[in-house]
Amino acid sequence: FLLQAFGANEPSVWITGYLGLALLAAAMLAATLFISSLTESQIVAAFGGYGLLLVFWFIDALANLLPSVWQDGVRWLSLSDHFGDFRVGVIALRDVSYYAAFAILFLFLTHMVLESIRWRGVRSR
Repeated sequence: FLLQAFGANEPSVWITGYLGLALLAAAMLAATLFISSLTESQIVAAFGGYGLLLVFWFIDALANLLPSVWQDGVRWLSLSDHFGDFRVGVIALRDVSYYAAFAILFLFLTHMVLESIRWRGVRSR
């Protein structure tokens, strides 16, 4: 309400920002769910998920230290690099497909871990 009253009201920027935030949250939840499926401890899962998300968030800083041949590939893995267009109101197909593929990959890996546990009968709950 304050932005509408005193600022520049651009609903398209708000909508794309929230869309980007929802896609980013889905990708992050899928990655932490995968880490959670690997361990029985909630504390280990929390720290492991946080660590994995930190790696994917700051991997673009590592790209600056690598030779120029590897920089674009490593920078493409960064979660934060794909969020920039959403903040300014641009919906890019490469960013949407990255977040969707990221979430689907980690959900698939979670499914495989849980199926392996179920068939081996390792844990009983």
